[in-house]
Amino acid sequence: MAFFLSIPVHAEFYRFKDQNGVTIFTDDLSLVPEDQRPGIKVYESTISQPDKKKVEKSAIVADSKANVLEKQKEWLIHEQNMLNRESDELNLLKNTVITPEEQEIYNNKVQLLNKRIDTYKEKLARFTGVAD
Repeated sequence: MAFFLSIPVHAEFYRFKDQNGVTIFTDDLSLVPEDQRPGIKVYESTISQPDKKKVEKSAIVADSKANVLEKQKEWLIHEQNMLNRESDELNLLKNTVITPEEQEIYNNKVQLLNKRIDTYKEKLARFTGVAD
């Protein structure tokens, strides 16, 4: 004869939109981009008794988390490709800069790209920490 203790369990799920406007649900706050955390939608649930359906659902949630990680990996790769492309374009543009005004515009573009690269590196480091 088996006995199950009824222990309340509390879970939080977060909803946010990725760069492409896709709504993402996760139970891991570290997967939510920092700039979206202040306005994030939080869902809470309480489970009081385990049953077979809920155990099966938790396996689906684990699979969903793996899917979220895979999507985030794809987005990071896409973002890296975009940054590389922009860097290549700026390198080509560097040879066409003639006037001081053009030089200033070019320098501003380089600074903005460098900031986006730094942000990308931070996202990548967070992702690597979560995915391990």
